[in-house]
Amino acid sequence: MLTIETKANGALFNTEPEGRNPNGPVMTGTLDVADQKVRVAAFLKAAKESGKNYLSIKIGDERKQEPIFHGKLFPSEDKRGEKSPDYTGYISLEASDDAPHLRIAGWKKVDRNGKPFISIEVAAPRKVSSDEASEALPI
Repeated sequence: MLTIETKANGALFNTEPEGRNPNGPVMTGTLDVADQKVRVAAFLKAAKESGKNYLSIKIGDERKQEPIFHGKLFPSEDKRGEKSPDYTGYISLEASDDAPHLRIAGWKKVDRNGKPFISIEVAAPRKVSSDEASEALPI
């Protein structure tokens, strides 16, 4: 279902607190992958070392015997402009630590009924030019 060439868009909406399982997702939604809607769930977690909150992402549905993919979505700390994502992270294509990753980005939005949601985009990792790579290295 997801490959290193995947480019997909979707949305995550808040789950209602009164009916939410304490260990359940805080947000749910779908991702449009190759003309199919795939379930996405986001669980609020805290990083062990820093204590900062992030969303643990699960893509797929075991009930439909779909492959399951996991990732993380972090609040952006260096939002450069209005069009920059509010959240960035990755989706692992396999369970190992050195598995290929897709990047995931999210933007805070509000639907026409005033309900907040996160618009998400999943895509292949960006290629960094040699100039950008050299700028990132300490001298």
